[in-house]
Amino acid sequence: MAQQFKNNARALLVSSINSSVTSIVIESAKADLFPVANVGTGSLPSASDWFKVTLQDSSGAVEIVAVRTRTAGSGVLSNVIRGYDGTTALAFVVGAVVGLRVTAVDVQAALALPGQNNVFTGTNDFTGATTAITQTYGNSSTALATTAFVQAALQALHPVGSIYINAGVSTNPATLFGFGTWAAFGAGRVLVGLNGADAAFDTAEETGGSKDAIVVTHNHTATSVVTDPGHNHGIGETRPVDLNGGIYPVFGSTSRNVLSETVATGITVATTNASAGASGTNANLQPYIVVYMWKRTA
Repeated sequence: MAQQFKNNARALLVSSINSSVTSIVIESAKADLFPVANVGTGSLPSASDWFKVTLQDSSGAVEIVAVRTRTAGSGVLSNVIRGYDGTTALAFVVGAVVGLRVTAVDVQAALALPGQNNVFTGTNDFTGATTAITQTYGNSSTALATTAFVQAALQALHPVGSIYINAGVSTNPATLFGFGTWAAFGAGRVLVGLNGADAAFDTAEETGGSKDAIVVTHNHTATSVVTDPGHNHGIGETRPVDLNGGIYPVFGSTSRNVLSETVATGITVATTNASAGASGTNANLQPYIVVYMWKRTA
């Protein structure tokens, strides 16, 4: 299991040490706050259990040591390697603090910071494709490795038949995600949910509707009843008369004076009014916003 850690492992030194001793005795009551170590005199790092402790005196002097042996219940830390992690072996008196602390070397190894080596032991199996992706932040670039797990998660979120929408990037999702076949989808159309109870919306990818509001052509007919109450003509006629009041016969022509002629009609004429619908182009477009849409087809 190699290097071991425990929280709050802290005790006091019960016997003074010089800079060369390899056994350190701490308070037995607090001994099991520290890990068990079983490396013996073997070299480090090791697959066996070992741990580091930091010694510090009242003046602030510090030394890091590697403990290779400690049995359960024992306050004796033996087979100690002095002056570890670049520190110097020192002498410490009774009462000096002995604590298990995370060191700078531990942090650098855990985070794999520049200048540190990554050591893989045992069998390490990596399956699937691993792609190196470079992201730029200001003037610096950081290389990030995406694992097969990330790729699988993306594909699970975007199965065949799914729709991808982007408001500002026109790049095909096959390039953005690195998988699948994607086709431009829904050009000039909005999306609507399926409604099995409505014939207009009961099938996936069914299309319909028009952006032009066309009023259906239709006619209006007005019918009136014709009424003619009849009419009369009044005629006045004058002829020459003799001295005795008689009427002279007139031969060849008649002198006629039409005094009056009155015609009363009251006639109503039937009229038909036709009204045809006109186009209201683009009058029924709903409020919309244009985006890029793709459908995954494979």
